[in-house]
Order: sequence, then C-alpha cells, then structure tokens
Amino acid sequence: MAIEDKFHVFLKSNLPPLERKLLDLYCRRIVAESGEELLYLACTKIDASHFVYLAVEAIDTVEDITFDLQVRHDWVFFISGADSKAPIGF
Repeated sequence: MAIEDKFHVFLKSNLPPLERKLLDLYCRRIVAESGEELLYLACTKIDASHFVYLAVEAIDTVEDITFDLQVRHDWVFFISGADSKAPIGF
C-alpha cells in the first residue's frame, strides 16, 4: 500500500551548491522547459513551530517508507496541501 502525501514542500532554486547536492538525494524534482530544476519533498506531516527549520516527515522517492528531515525556513519557497487540501504557508 502506497503512503499518501498530504503536503508538498518546494525549495528555493538558489540553494547553496553543497546543500542542494545533499537535498537532491532526498527530494523529488520538477524540471522546467528551460532545464532548471525545482526540488520538493512529498510529506505526510510538517511542523513549522521551530524558529530555524521546518520539520517534515517525507516520503522516500524509491522505497515506500517515510523519514524525518529538517529544512531551514529560508530555503522553503512554498508549501502546498493540507488534510483539507487547502493551501497553507507561513
């Protein structure tokens, strides 16, 4: 049974090179016609209560498992989805 995602956390495209390379291991991607890639995490839970990072329970891109990850708030472009499917943000 596949894990259902409730949120998508899109990351900014101008991440520092080392951090982008590391996050590339965990993120899914959308590729524009220009070739630019936008990384995002498909998540089951998010927690924006910490002042430095966004804590997420993300879905692995290959296996049907989840994992915890913390991403700095200033790297987040936007968040979409919710239990009610209404957009959320901070």
